[in-house]
Amino acid sequence: MELGPVQKMWVKSLKAHPERQLCGQLGVKERFGYKACCLGELLICFNKHNQWETSWDDSFLSEPGGSIFGLRDLYKDIGLRSPTGLLDHPVIFKSAYRNTLANMNDEGDTWPEIAEFVLKNPELVFTKSV
Repeated sequence: MELGPVQKMWVKSLKAHPERQLCGQLGVKERFGYKACCLGELLICFNKHNQWETSWDDSFLSEPGGSIFGLRDLYKDIGLRSPTGLLDHPVIFKSAYRNTLANMNDEGDTWPEIAEFVLKNPELVFTKSV
């Protein structure tokens, strides 16, 4: 499977901006930007690609509760299996069990590591190119 333009934009952003990584929440506005989990960054890339304005007051970047609030309606459009980024099957990554992108992000895997995993295993992460 080849990654689509949104997915490629996301992988590039994960590699370029590891300082934005946030754990335990989809994303939060900061004084000069934002922090997000890898799924929050995917949602931002999806919005940018579709030329939707990202509002930092929207629930997808401010509600507590992680990825489900922001992705519950859009995850299929982005090519994910679930709002938490369920993998096609569980994997051992960096000597640890992983079954979702949220789990990877929140259990210590860096954005660049997640990006490399996605590049090597797009079919485990996505159901379609977007």
